[in-house]
Amino acid sequence: MSRIFFSLFLFFSTVSFSGAQTWENFSFTDAEGIYCASSELNKPADFSLGKYSPHNLLDRDPRTAWVEGENGSGKGTAVCLAMGDTLKKFFTIANGFQKNHTLFLKNNRIKTLKITLYLGFTDDTKATQAGFQSEAVAYPASMTIALRDTGGYQTFPLSFDGYKVSLFRDKMVHKYILSHQNSLRQGKAYGTLRDFYFLKFEIREVIRGSKWDDTCISDLLFTNKKSPSFIPAGEQIMTVLESDNEGTVYARTVSGKTYNLLSVSNDEVRNGKVLSVASVSPDKQWAIVDIMEGGAGRGTEESYRLYYLPLIMPLSSSLIEDYDLGDPLDFEEKDGRLTVVFFNGEKAADEILEDMKMTGGSFAFHEDAREALALLFAKAVSTRDIPGILFFMDERNKKELLAQKMNHDTTAFLKAQFSGPILNGSGNASILPQNIKQVFDPVLQPEEDSWSLILRISDGRKTIRCSWTLVKGESEGGSVVALWGPH
Repeated sequence: MSRIFFSLFLFFSTVSFSGAQTWENFSFTDAEGIYCASSELNKPADFSLGKYSPHNLLDRDPRTAWVEGENGSGKGTAVCLAMGDTLKKFFTIANGFQKNHTLFLKNNRIKTLKITLYLGFTDDTKATQAGFQSEAVAYPASMTIALRDTGGYQTFPLSFDGYKVSLFRDKMVHKYILSHQNSLRQGKAYGTLRDFYFLKFEIREVIRGSKWDDTCISDLLFTNKKSPSFIPAGEQIMTVLESDNEGTVYARTVSGKTYNLLSVSNDEVRNGKVLSVASVSPDKQWAIVDIMEGGAGRGTEESYRLYYLPLIMPLSSSLIEDYDLGDPLDFEEKDGRLTVVFFNGEKAADEILEDMKMTGGSFAFHEDAREALALLFAKAVSTRDIPGILFFMDERNKKELLAQKMNHDTTAFLKAQFSGPILNGSGNASILPQNIKQVFDPVLQPEEDSWSLILRISDGRKTIRCSWTLVKGESEGGSVVALWGPH
């Protein structure tokens, strides 16, 4: 997807599929975060990043802000942030425009905020210059919170029941696939179908500013920790040090605030596990923590962990394994570039940071191509849609069988496809699609290095079990998911 900056937010209440629930259309920007907003103050006419873009919500810098662009106080205005394929436990917000206290008081701040969880769907045919279009449905339970009229960060729990949300997602994935079967078949878009969670934050009440009637939010981030797991960009790191009992390593900023990097329990300290600071980079953006375990009468084990301080993010075990350089030991400046020195080599710090962001905080979608194929194929079978059935078959396999083994006899091809063991009977049988009376729910079954689609079908006299292997590849039109079978 393109990384051109743009912000656009569209709502259309269209097709209702159950009760008051409706599909709503959104246009997301994908630029170091996925977001959209119903309005933006002084939004550029081109695709450039505006001074008050929602992008500012994600930069951990309270000196920048998203500012709504409506006439009036901004009540009813909303901003959406994508969460990905897993629910987060908390969100952290910096209310108002916190560049300085004067601007904070002169602009509106939020008094109450409504938070709605959505499940969004997209595929490669919905990509735009800026990001992608998405159809979404709201989870039926929302929450409203009251914000404090103060500077700094406020953290709130996201009280959505994970199990109930999962059931909601399963239901909505099925509804979306079956209600969008025609569009998903176009260009085999079902092969790139994916879904994700996002939150809509809607301004319900504001505290009026002394000068401007614009409502602002400086930062808005998801976290799994009750306290912010980052050091705000405006906080200059002064030093990194360990606690008196060597059970905690923390960073201290010029303003006197402290942020924990790593802690162990008092019991662990008593049993000989202690932490200390091995090295801090000259720019105070990186630190190496020494972890020592053991004690009197026991062997001592020592290891080192590399931290990127602004995000309080350690180098992951997967990257340690990928680098195969051993423990981090120190920092060096080489040709104006910060380098991390490892036991068996060295690596540029900016390259490490890029890798850490890709693996540690990357956005992930639920991948729905397999489920879409299974449901759409079962639908085609149940309606005896022969062109639809053939549409989902792997083109290479279909062409080879029809041309080389079946003399272009489509009936013979279908007879081979819809064959399998007789359930509650003995032997194998075939049922041609035009004779099918009942189709049971499709089942996706993981194999050692592939997936199988299993379908039970009946002609009213016998029921057989058919199965195919799912294959995924690339074609001129993009990704293709198809059935290779039978097996």
